[in-house]
Amino acid sequence: MEEPSKAAESLDMRLMAAAGAHGLDLDKLAGRTLVEGVLRYWPRGMGPDPVLLTGELLFDQTLRQTQDAGVTIFRRFRPDEILRGMEIIAPFLLREGIRLDLASLATGAVDGACGDPVDRWAICGMVGTVYATGNIDMALGAGPDAISEAIEVSEIPSVIADLPPLNIACQPLEAVAAEKLLAVVLQADTDFRIGHLADLIDARLWHDVDCRDVARELSRLCRHHRIDIEELPKTLEWPTIQRLDSAWEHYRAAGKTHLSIFSAWIDAAYIWGEVRDELSLEHRPFSVQRPVSNIVRFPV
Repeated sequence: MEEPSKAAESLDMRLMAAAGAHGLDLDKLAGRTLVEGVLRYWPRGMGPDPVLLTGELLFDQTLRQTQDAGVTIFRRFRPDEILRGMEIIAPFLLREGIRLDLASLATGAVDGACGDPVDRWAICGMVGTVYATGNIDMALGAGPDAISEAIEVSEIPSVIADLPPLNIACQPLEAVAAEKLLAVVLQADTDFRIGHLADLIDARLWHDVDCRDVARELSRLCRHHRIDIEELPKTLEWPTIQRLDSAWEHYRAAGKTHLSIFSAWIDAAYIWGEVRDELSLEHRPFSVQRPVSNIVRFPV
């Protein structure tokens, strides 16, 4: 077994090589590596209860970097259980050159998908010699429509050479798309975040994702959150997106998109229109609608 110090030195070189080869932000790559490491050994520390990976960690990290993970859990963990689990996980990570230093529960409410409350655990440590931070957002899955029926256990490879992959049950991308689309459509006037909008119109993230499947997942989400589909807007109006112009321009100035906020609205409105059409088809009554006077009545 490699000594922790030598493992850290080796991982340090491989981390920097991967960041350089793929043009990735070193700090974000380190944060994702730390988070993935915790999830890789999750059953060791937290027990056999199932855990479902959701959100941006499902994306190819060369296209969409993140150091945060969203998971759905199916029993509520006490804070002391999480801390004890992290203590069990830490030695496994140390053998790979990753040092887990601290895990703490964020204070105050944190909104997850569609406003669901989540417990956010902030973690920090060292990946090689690089200081790493990340978050694990834990949402409790309860109810018949809490999760998609299309869940698969998938292998998420690391871009860092010789680092084990993450094998975990994953939410389908269609469900991620539905969550982001619903978040954009229902975004509060006081919320000026643009992350969901930016992801929604980035076609690179949605390869082989079909509007019909997104509509099915969105319908499930609406049932779960008791949202009346008929009350959703028919179109995505320009003022809904225009108010995000300032935040979007900062995003564009950072080189993260070449699109204007107007172009972003055009793309988002088109996507919503396509999915909305599928929802309309799904809810079309399977019957011929005739005036009462035209109904043929057979003689008794």
